[in-house]
Amino acid sequence: MNNDAFQALIDLVDFDQKTVSFQENSKKITHEIAALEKQKKELEEDMQKAKDILHDTQKEVDMGELEMKEYDTQIKEKRARLDQAANHKEYTSYQKEIDALQEKQHDSEEPLIDAWNRLEHAKQEYKKKEEAFAKEMAEITAKIEEKNKSLEDMQKELAEHKTHREEQVAKVPKEWIERYEILGSRVSDPVVSVESGSCSACFYVITSQSMQEMRKGKLVQCKGCYRFLYIKKEK
Repeated sequence: MNNDAFQALIDLVDFDQKTVSFQENSKKITHEIAALEKQKKELEEDMQKAKDILHDTQKEVDMGELEMKEYDTQIKEKRARLDQAANHKEYTSYQKEIDALQEKQHDSEEPLIDAWNRLEHAKQEYKKKEEAFAKEMAEITAKIEEKNKSLEDMQKELAEHKTHREEQVAKVPKEWIERYEILGSRVSDPVVSVESGSCSACFYVITSQSMQEMRKGKLVQCKGCYRFLYIKKEK
């Protein structure tokens, strides 16, 4: 009877370890999904950054071109007045204004050329990122969907698995269950085998008396780590 009860305890341990395995795998997949979601967000942010650079550079070019057009308009107006100057003083005044406007226009040319070059580069970068973006987003989305499906299946399997625990518990003496669950709250492997005369968890040497007690089906705890011990059946 004791041997059957002890085997039932070992079976319960195996059952609970399988539960832990399900939970750990679920946690791993959840972390993987979170990492993929982070990649997706970073990809979207990178794409938005390229879009913002393109927008800002285009705006800079538009403002620069508008400024050049305004200088052209003002210079044209001043030249019209220059042609109608009534005297030398007026002529000289308009010419100075024209020269000042042309100098400002000239000073604005280099920044505008630089903005044109940066705009062309921004367009190329945006096009390159746009082409890669759709492909990478599709791949990440597919992976997320796949892992969500795996997680859903695993959680269903875990829920089904847990429904059978009471069947396992019913086969183990109540006092053993209480001690097992107290110990199980502290360590992940509360029941371990004896290997070469020692506890396989902490390697504490087991006395011959404890070995005899285990062979008779008695529940024995390791004096080193307090885990429950059992002797593996010979195959």
